[in-house]
Amino acid sequence: MPPQGAQKSTPTFLCRKYDSGVLSIYTTPQVAIGQRALLLCTEIGNLLWDCITYLDDATVQTINELGGIAAIVISHPHYYSTALQWATAFDCPVYLSAEDSEWIMRRGDAHVLWEGQRMNFLGGQFTAVKVGGHFPGSSELLWKDRKNLFVADSITVIPSETLYLGDKSNTPIGFTRADASPEEDLNTNLVDIHGHRLRHMDEIGIELMILSLNTAGCQGITDRAKAEALATAANDYIETHVAKNPTRLAAFVALSMHDPAQAVAELERCMTQKSGFVGVLLNDCQSSGPDGNTMLFYDDARYDVFWTAAARLQAPVYIHPRTPTALIDDQMWRARPWPNLSVLGFASCVSMHLLAIITAAVLDRFPQLKLVAGHMSEHIPFEMYPIDHKLDRDRFPTMGMRRDKLVRDYFGDQVFLTTSGHFSTPALHCSIAEVGAQSVLFSIDYPFESIPNACHDGVAIDSNNALGLYPRLTQAPHNLTKKDRMGVQRGRAA
Repeated sequence: MPPQGAQKSTPTFLCRKYDSGVLSIYTTPQVAIGQRALLLCTEIGNLLWDCITYLDDATVQTINELGGIAAIVISHPHYYSTALQWATAFDCPVYLSAEDSEWIMRRGDAHVLWEGQRMNFLGGQFTAVKVGGHFPGSSELLWKDRKNLFVADSITVIPSETLYLGDKSNTPIGFTRADASPEEDLNTNLVDIHGHRLRHMDEIGIELMILSLNTAGCQGITDRAKAEALATAANDYIETHVAKNPTRLAAFVALSMHDPAQAVAELERCMTQKSGFVGVLLNDCQSSGPDGNTMLFYDDARYDVFWTAAARLQAPVYIHPRTPTALIDDQMWRARPWPNLSVLGFASCVSMHLLAIITAAVLDRFPQLKLVAGHMSEHIPFEMYPIDHKLDRDRFPTMGMRRDKLVRDYFGDQVFLTTSGHFSTPALHCSIAEVGAQSVLFSIDYPFESIPNACHDGVAIDSNNALGLYPRLTQAPHNLTKKDRMGVQRGRAA
C-alpha cells in the first residue's frame, strides 16, 4: 500500500513519436516495477510483446479497434502473470520459451511453448531470438522491416546485430524501449554517440572517450564468416562516428579471432588505411565449434602472428569480459546466476586468460606488445602475492615465462589496468601499492556505469599514462597533448 493510500490503476496507451506502429501499454499510477507491454501494429495483424497484469473491458475494446492481437510473445517469466487472460480475451496464442516452462503457474490451451533459438511471427515480419542470461529462455524481438529491436531484461546486444539476424545492410538496429527516457535506457545510451554522451562528458570534464563494439561482439559468434563480417561492418561504422568528432572520440578495432591471419589483415586495414583507431579490444576467448562451446584462447602459439602485428602497429590489446559460452553458463551459473557477469564471472574468466597469455611468454617474445584489462585488471593486483608466490618454476618447469621475472614485473611496462566499473578508492590504493601508479588508467565503462560515479573527489589519475600507452591519441585526428600536472604518484593518490 503506498503512503497516499489505495489508488485505482487504469491502462494508459502511449504512441511514441518515433514510430506510429508502436504503442506502449502501461498502468497509471505505476504498478509494481512499472511493467509495460508493446503493441506492434502491422497491416496483416498486431503482435503484443509482453503484457501487463491489468486487463479490463475498455482495454479490450481499444485494442480491438486497433485490429486486435494475432499473437502474444513473452520475453521472460517476469511477464507471464496474466498472459493467459490476455490470450483468452483476444482469442490468440501466447508464445513462451520452452526452457522457462517451469515458471508457468497457470496453464491453458492458448500456451505455445516454442523451442530452438529463433521463431518467426506474422509471416516473418518479427523474429524472436533467445539470448538467455536473465532466464535460460529470455528473448528479444526483431521487427525486421523497421530494424527495431525490442528488449526486456535480457542480454544487451550490439548495434550491428542485424548482420547475423539475416540483414546484410550493415545498418545498425534502432533500439526501442517505450517506457524509458534516453537518459535511463542502456540500449539507447549504447548507440547514442553524439548526444547526451557528450553532454555528460562536458559536465564532468571528460576530454575523450574510446568507443568499442559491445560484448560479446565478434567473440560470441561461432560462425567464422559472420564474425569476420561483423568486425568489418562494426569498424566501418565506428570510424564514421569518430570522424564526426575526433577530438572527443577514438575507437578500438573489433576483430574475429577464428583465423589469426584474417585478424591481422583486418587490424592492418584499420590501423593503416582507416582513421580514429588507437588499439584493439577483444572480448575474451573466441567461441567456436558446431555447438559454440569450443573456446579459443590467445596464449596458443598459432596467435603469434597476431601478437607480432599488434606490437608492430603499436596497437595495445584490451582483453575485455564477455558472457559465458552455453556450456559454462549451464554448468557454473544457471543455478546461481547472481555471482555471474560483472559480480565475479567476468573477473574469473579474463584474469585466467590474461595470466595464461603472460605465463605463456607472449610478452617475452614480443617486448613491444601492450595488454590492458579493465575492472582493476579483473582483480589480479589483489591476488598478486599468491600469483607470484605459487608460480614456482620447479612446480611448472614447462611454463614459458622468463624465469627471472614475476607477473608483477610486467605491469606498467607491458600490462596496464583501468578503473572501469571498479570505483573503490581503497581498491585503487591497493592496485597502486602492488603494481604502481604507472600501470593505472582512468576509465568509466559508460553506459554500463555512470560517468559521475567514476569520478571520485580527491582521486586524480594522470592522463599521461593513457597518452603514453596509446600514442595515436597524440596524433591526428585526435591531437591530444600531455598535461603538465600532478596525477597519481606511486604509492599514494593526490
